[in-house]
Amino acid sequence: MNSDDQTPPDGPENGDALDQSMKGVAQNGPEEALTPPEFFFHRTPKTPEVDFYYNDNSVSLTGDCDPDQAGTFFQPLHDWLDAFARWKDGDTLHFKVSSNYIGSSSLPHFRQMFMKIQEMIVNGKTVTVTWKTNKSNQRMIGYGRNYSEIIPKAKFIPIETDD
Repeated sequence: MNSDDQTPPDGPENGDALDQSMKGVAQNGPEEALTPPEFFFHRTPKTPEVDFYYNDNSVSLTGDCDPDQAGTFFQPLHDWLDAFARWKDGDTLHFKVSSNYIGSSSLPHFRQMFMKIQEMIVNGKTVTVTWKTNKSNQRMIGYGRNYSEIIPKAKFIPIETDD
């Protein structure tokens, strides 16, 4: 971002957006911060829109997901899920994915997020996952089916659309 441009960067792949997005998330326990922040990343041609709403217990990823630096993009999502698990005892998590494409570098991060969700379930949380994709997209339908097997006790809602 040049000095004349006051527009904040989109997503964590751009400079300080990662640091800004996770201000207040404690690394060593809840005594370091009150709650994980709510944050939003704008959708780009290669990254989904990401909404984390702590007070509503919801996470939403909307759009195709093929970031150039998947580890950098997903780190705040992993951190947020970890913080949610620590601070929201017994609450229900609503995890929503609406996408027609997930790149191969993003697949392990989705798996890791679903493993974190499974751990939350084991520790007493209730989780609802909505997986929305085009009904003709067999690959994404298959990904949803595979991820649902990681979290068998979650309420998994597959939604197949015409668009």
